[in-house]
Amino acid sequence: MHGYNARIAKLLDLASVSAEGDAVIAFQTNAPNAAFPWTLSDPGIAVLGPVSDAFPINATGPFVFKEAVPKQLYRAEANTDYRLGTPSLEEVRIVYTADPATAALAFEAGEVDMVINYPEADFARIQETGALGFSAPTGRLYFYTVNAQSGPMANPLIRRAVSLAIDRDGVVAAALSGVGGVPAGTIYPEGKGWAAEIPAVYDLSKAEELLTQAGAVKDNGRWMLDGAPLEIDIVTYSGRAALAPTAELTQAFLQAIGVTANVRVGEYGASNDAIAAGDADMFLQAWVTTPQGDPGAVLETLLKSDGGSNAGQYANADLDQLLADGRTTFDAAERKAIYDKAQQIIAQDAAMIPVFHVAQVNVARQGLTRLCSASD
Repeated sequence: MHGYNARIAKLLDLASVSAEGDAVIAFQTNAPNAAFPWTLSDPGIAVLGPVSDAFPINATGPFVFKEAVPKQLYRAEANTDYRLGTPSLEEVRIVYTADPATAALAFEAGEVDMVINYPEADFARIQETGALGFSAPTGRLYFYTVNAQSGPMANPLIRRAVSLAIDRDGVVAAALSGVGGVPAGTIYPEGKGWAAEIPAVYDLSKAEELLTQAGAVKDNGRWMLDGAPLEIDIVTYSGRAALAPTAELTQAFLQAIGVTANVRVGEYGASNDAIAAGDADMFLQAWVTTPQGDPGAVLETLLKSDGGSNAGQYANADLDQLLADGRTTFDAAERKAIYDKAQQIIAQDAAMIPVFHVAQVNVARQGLTRLCSASD
């Protein structure tokens, strides 16, 4: 077994893997793991055959790997031996860009046939040109990781106040142009089965009450803490079109109640490092919250004390215990109760601040029946 993803390796917690004949693979975990079958469905996990020059990635899917230029181009050709028949597309080329606006321009110029995660603000207009538009709910959550170790967001009262000051309906209407998004009160989207009944609350009076409880004082319309203006630094990245406007709207909401807020948009890694180093207070990011269908994976990664992506260094012994219990409990109803309690702790402590669950917006050109090969 080869492992290239530390997050997945930790969730699998494997002691050994062995092949038993041509059609059976035996896994042995280090400890009971109720989430294990779910984790196997993670997009980052695959069973591969022996590699060769013809098959540097030897798998069983509908396409055969041909070329990869990291962060530029990925190319695959139809697998004529695919068990469900030869795909109708001769070739698929995935062109990578970190900037959604650049992808939109490439589509409009006819350089690409389809764009995944098309900018929501331009979705209505591009369809007027004859393009096909597709939008569907997803499990992806836009949320804030908070710096729980230093600065103002280390105080749960201030974290809760910030959450209450965000008009999530306003964010969905403005940042997503009403195309696709549902205000989020908890980590999982409604209807996915694991979501606890935690509403997305917008309450400015309660927010100001919590700021007072935290020791802040309002002076000439500005909140002061320990004799200095209460100031919150927000970081995010440019990989998704709705991130920057969501951060800017949050800045406006906070400033409307007298809290100074600053926004920096950079690369994902730099933003993550800023939170981890205590150089920022809130990190806006977007994750799929049930990539394998199981509720534990994302919580263990983001909010467990030793979670691999717990950049805000949040720690709560009760939450850690619930997540451990969720792993070793196999009864579905009991697991649901465990993760409901976990979500209540997260909401009460504002361990993270959910903003909205997004719908994925894609566009494609009319009459798309095959993708051109590189020689066309």
